Amino acid sequence: MRTLKRRARGFTLIELLVVIAIIGVLIALLLPAVQSAREAARRAQCTNNLKQIGLAMHNYHSAHGTFPLGATATDNPYNLQDGPRTCINWMGWSPHAMLLGYIEGQPLYDAINFNFDPISWPSYPFNSTLTNTRLATFLCPSDGNAGRQFFNNYYASTGTSTNTSNNHDHNNCQRPGGRSTGLFYYATSYGIQSIADGSSNTIAFSEGLVGSGEDLRRAYVTGANKDGLVGHYDANQDVPTTLSNLQACTTRWQTAAPGQGLASNRGYYWAWGADAMTLFNTIVPPNSTQHQWGQCRFGCEPCGTYSADHSNIVNATSGHPGGANFLLGDGSVRFLKSTIAMPTYWALGTRQGGEVISADQF
Repeated sequence: MRTLKRRARGFTLIELLVVIAIIGVLIALLLPAVQSAREAARRAQCTNNLKQIGLAMHNYHSAHGTFPLGATATDNPYNLQDGPRTCINWMGWSPHAMLLGYIEGQPLYDAINFNFDPISWPSYPFNSTLTNTRLATFLCPSDGNAGRQFFNNYYASTGTSTNTSNNHDHNNCQRPGGRSTGLFYYATSYGIQSIADGSSNTIAFSEGLVGSGEDLRRAYVTGANKDGLVGHYDANQDVPTTLSNLQACTTRWQTAAPGQGLASNRGYYWAWGADAMTLFNTIVPPNSTQHQWGQCRFGCEPCGTYSADHSNIVNATSGHPGGANFLLGDGSVRFLKSTIAMPTYWALGTRQGGEVISADQF
């Protein structure tokens, strides 16, 4: 007698849809956890990069008795087209370049020709090795734009100061030892002995996203840009007045012609000691989207015209949710929230402001 074999029953359409739905829910639950773990790893690498810079800073200090200059100030024949300098050279080398020998970059440091500035076209043939080198220590893995050679994600602090030198108005340039309240400045170096507020209460470096290349004038209006830069006049250590005048410029930005906007090139050159390239200040909160970059081209009072000033507000920005990493003067790294109280943030920016900060204020 023949026995009948039962045919295996497959999934019905409803059962198949249920299985697919369950798999989808599991993926939806697991994906954020995976992304969070990846971001935690990237943030840890970013922290380690800043610690390496901090170690290099202190090794440099041990060798030279001071931290590196915020920017060197040596003139050369290729940046004197508009006459001899009566003030600080705006094409100086960055603290990053000075620290190369202390972050296992001695061969690259030895390859630099310091007789030429880091950015003028005649300089490139003499420093081609430099311009074609990508340094992972200067790049935060959370910044998706930071993959090209010469890019930079870490910025030395000038505190609550915006005053910088420029190549347009010699009479208005700040001299060495000008008004910097931070640990770095043009043609000026500071040592541990100058940090009266305590090295653990003074910001040395922050992180910042590489510029997106978009028109930041329109981004300023929409608040959508994260490059974190804005052109303004010399803060002159008067932060409330600076912020007040900054808001007064908003209308001019809104009505300016599109051609007057600037494409952000923040962080494009780690060897150039300049605002937006390797220097920042603590005037506006980390990750602020309300303060973007232009260079006083719109006649914002009281800065006048572009030729009258060249100083910027450059804030800390990051790809990490909720804040950014900061290197302090003692070599430690702290994650500061975007919502940090501004008096606390300003105090952390100054090296000898006399402010008292407790750990629970960070």
